[in-house]
Amino acid sequence: MASAHTAHGSVVLAAVAGLAAGAISMATGEYVSVSSEAAAHEALWAKCFSIPLASRSIRRCIATLVRQAT
Repeated sequence: MASAHTAHGSVVLAAVAGLAAGAISMATGEYVSVSSEAAAHEALWAKCFSIPLASRSIRRCIATLVRQAT
């Protein structure tokens, strides 16, 4: 019953703090996701361009890159 007498300002402050914490958490998660995806994509590019152009592997590698891009 302690919360029955909470001031209006405290409730608003808690709501704003929760909103800010959620936004920061979502932004951090998105940044980590995009960063790791970019690193994986760069690694695949490096792998593709280390393969001799005449091999079938280069075609498969490029096809994988195209599928990931869409």
